[in-house]
Amino acid sequence: MAADPIKVQIISPCLTFQADAPYSTRMRALAMRSAGLDVEVFAYPKTYPAHVGDLGVAYSSFLEETAAGAAQNAEALKQRWGNYWQFIGEPYHVMRAGCARALTRHCDIVYIADVEPWVTLLLCLRLAREKYPLPLVGQTPGHYLGFLKAPMLRTKIRYGLNYYATRHLPRFMDVLGTSKAILSTLKIDQHSHAHVLPEGHENHLGSLTTQAARAKLGLPCAVRMVLLFGVAGSGKGADILLRALEKMTPEVMVCIVGKTGGVYEASWGDVSKLRQAGWDESKLRIVDRFVTEEEIQNYYAACDAVVIPYRRPFAGTSTHLRRASEHGKAILACDQYHIGERVREYALGLTFRTEDADSLARSLHEFAGKPDNWFAEIAEHSQRLLADESWERVGVLYRALFEKVLQRAGAGDILAKHQLCDKSRQDKSDRSQL
Repeated sequence: MAADPIKVQIISPCLTFQADAPYSTRMRALAMRSAGLDVEVFAYPKTYPAHVGDLGVAYSSFLEETAAGAAQNAEALKQRWGNYWQFIGEPYHVMRAGCARALTRHCDIVYIADVEPWVTLLLCLRLAREKYPLPLVGQTPGHYLGFLKAPMLRTKIRYGLNYYATRHLPRFMDVLGTSKAILSTLKIDQHSHAHVLPEGHENHLGSLTTQAARAKLGLPCAVRMVLLFGVAGSGKGADILLRALEKMTPEVMVCIVGKTGGVYEASWGDVSKLRQAGWDESKLRIVDRFVTEEEIQNYYAACDAVVIPYRRPFAGTSTHLRRASEHGKAILACDQYHIGERVREYALGLTFRTEDADSLARSLHEFAGKPDNWFAEIAEHSQRLLADESWERVGVLYRALFEKVLQRAGAGDILAKHQLCDKSRQDKSDRSQL
């Protein structure tokens, strides 16, 4: 008789405020399912964000699963404390409720899709005191090394707490980073509970032609187009791109797309000088609003290259690096850590010196003059990357890691602890009725 599949409770504590969380959580859940794991996603909102497509696995909501009074209290705190609740209280309570949900479902393991390290460390200390029985695995974004360069004091404090908290997390849980640079810059690369596990890739090659995508977006066809995508933040380096454009004539088209305002920067930057220099709407288009998953795919299909001008130090991987390859597009990348290494390893485009507008301007000029066969070769190289790091392959890596963690924890011990927790909860219930 075949063994039951590993039962995983996926918790996505940052779903409402990390821009990439809905997409990345969905894709990780589907990858685990494809590898034969039994998964359910647990997060704050009543329904999973529809703009990234059908989740494809079971979903459970904090607002629906917790007691009515607790849910109402959480909503009241959200209204009262705003971002402070969303970045601190919400992830803590979602993770705590998700861990309880995992026990109710008799899961084998808990996977935290986006770890906010210092908040997660607080939770781990509490769970350790309560002798929580299930092993925890969590994915950290890991872009905290340059916390002193963050523009706002509250962001400096948050990133600084995360930078120092991360090195203590492997004492309580297995920590995943999508690149070796993440683990090394966080100083946990030598810990046996720290692992490199890459993000996967979808394959959108040929799903929509460049001309068809531009027609949908109302973009001109007879010009090379560069895309900068994301949410407005100083770390994205949009100002570096704008300074590079000031050094050029409008020989390419540039689209800067992504939400501004709220928890993000108020704008992508001042473009008045560029407008005066001939970078009108037909050559520089800025879409500073939320865009749906369908629009995202259209913009990536429409461009000829994706530019990634992140400020240093950025040790992580990038959703935009992956999306560019998923559509076979050239990449103009800052030459730092994983980003520069990936572009060179697979010959995916051009690199420029990080935070150097002159170097980026030269790369843009070189890109504008590249022959068509250069772009065709990059599409071929992208195909190799998509095969090497498909989501299906990544799902197998998740399964292998979870098997290793469970073997180390001891499946029999976990079952015994489950039974002990069930008895403890029943005893508390009995006492409450006295």
